[in-house]
Amino acid sequence: MLPSFRYLSIYRGGNMKRNLVLGGIFLFGLGVFLYPTISNWLATRAHYSEISSYDKKIKALQKKEVERREKEAAEYNKQVHTSTKTFTDPFSEKKSNHQAYADALNLGDVMGYIEISKINIKLPIYQGTSEEVLSRGIG
Repeated sequence: MLPSFRYLSIYRGGNMKRNLVLGGIFLFGLGVFLYPTISNWLATRAHYSEISSYDKKIKALQKKEVERREKEAAEYNKQVHTSTKTFTDPFSEKKSNHQAYADALNLGDVMGYIEISKINIKLPIYQGTSEEVLSRGIG
């Protein structure tokens, strides 16, 4: 003879609501507990994807293009060194006019990456110090 399901406590009206509330609280707690781990995993995946894309762009550059960009960067550095113009605050909301610098380094969004082998991490380097840039990686 099989037991009747109507006698199980889970099917009683009052206990069903309590079980749903407890289950909801458990799932919420589990989500709060796992959020840092999942968030870190997703950010790491995004960083490695951007670094991989950057490496492909660097490998695709011709030697003459690399030399041209190095020359442009050296000219910009020389111009900055001889200029009497003072620099603006990097954290100010005003946009500075450093288009030559940006053009010399621009290979897309990422301008390089840093690898810290002691903690086994690679982080992309972006141009700028705005809140948006710093939320995505190193500025």
